[in-house]
Amino acid sequence: MRLKGFSVEKLFGLFDHNVPFNLDERVTIIHAPNGFGKTVLLKMIAGMFGGSLNVFRAYEFSSVAFFFEDGSRLEVSQGASQQELPITKGRRESRSYQIDYVSNGERQSWNPDERGSAEVTISPGVFERVVPHVHRLSSRQWQDRARGDIVSYSEIVDRYWDSLPPSARRRGHQPPWLEGIRGSIHCRLIETQRLVAPDRRDTPFAREEEGPIPAVKAYTNELSFSIGKLLAESATLAQTLDQTFPNRLLERMHDPDAPSEESLRTKLADLEKRRSRLAKAGLLNKSDEGAISPTVKLDVNTRKILAEYVHDTSSKLDFYTPMLRKLELFTDILNARYKFKTVRTSRSAGVDIKDHRGQPLTPESLSSGEQHELILIYDLLFKTNTNTLILIDEPEISLHVAWQKRFIPDLQRIIELTEVDAVLATHSAQIIGSYLDLTVQLQGPDGEVLDSQ
Repeated sequence: MRLKGFSVEKLFGLFDHNVPFNLDERVTIIHAPNGFGKTVLLKMIAGMFGGSLNVFRAYEFSSVAFFFEDGSRLEVSQGASQQELPITKGRRESRSYQIDYVSNGERQSWNPDERGSAEVTISPGVFERVVPHVHRLSSRQWQDRARGDIVSYSEIVDRYWDSLPPSARRRGHQPPWLEGIRGSIHCRLIETQRLVAPDRRDTPFAREEEGPIPAVKAYTNELSFSIGKLLAESATLAQTLDQTFPNRLLERMHDPDAPSEESLRTKLADLEKRRSRLAKAGLLNKSDEGAISPTVKLDVNTRKILAEYVHDTSSKLDFYTPMLRKLELFTDILNARYKFKTVRTSRSAGVDIKDHRGQPLTPESLSSGEQHELILIYDLLFKTNTNTLILIDEPEISLHVAWQKRFIPDLQRIIELTEVDAVLATHSAQIIGSYLDLTVQLQGPDGEVLDSQ
């Protein structure tokens, strides 16, 4: 199932926004000045599909609708707010909401307050254990040291839901129809605070020390681990092929047909090109290449042996292809952006960066703009599954104007490879460039379009 549009009425008691998605192009750009609620729109979408429904308590609105490709829709309506006891000096509003699903003229409804169950039931201690830079000040206030702000419980849930281990993501009771719809769309929100990675102690590459670390360092470690895992899996495949090779070779030797010498030489040359690409991406060592380039004429039996060799080697190299394409696009984009630096990927370091003299650089030594670019491209390529709905908040952060102008073309290359849908929220005219046909301009009260300058 794919989402084809989203709308909200009376956001902050003021804005009515309707955002149709460009399903064919797979890119939708939401454009508006600051304060129009672009980020909130993304948070609501992320909250409905994979995140926390507490987002519908955190912001004032009248109704929200999610429109699906099959003609059905989800509606979220907010009830009257009530005043809770004061947290500090002010009074906090408690908002209720109801979710309705309309399909083929039938309506199903669910109200979490009437059912008497919270949307999430997470022990407060979980956040302090898994995300150490989050500290509980009181039953209703939390301090996020990484971002330097004090927020509510629901905001902490929304912000760090993806950082929690699966065992901690326990939801309150929800009807099966709602669970099914929420699980039908895989959604990820890439927020503006991208330079600091959440502390994930449940990952194989987790650190011993506490506290937030630069995301570029975390992603470099993660990529090194992913490449190592891929190499271990490929070794299992190679072992299976090697074990069956003798029997398959004997069968081929009894086959009266043999491939032509010309086709075999072409395939052997192609294998060497693929090995070279894999070595450059850090998936093979140079010593692993093992080139075969016969200089003598190949008789029938030799052609049969080489045919089986080509079959097995091709199968082994095919295993790397999905990762190879991502690694090549990752380094291609970064090397086109970075000046006086080169980027390569490797099994040992994950990401190798060198300056113009060939001296190694740590990812943390990159400028903020260079780090943002690496993080964003990595996130889109390696942390996103096919057919995921990606929400990107302000992709232009810390990027030079020239880089902003290249963002949509780069995103389209990534989408062509990963087959994801992307929704961007931006106030950058440079991001939009000539892609006005992909842009939804949010309007102010009474429908006027306000000057973004």
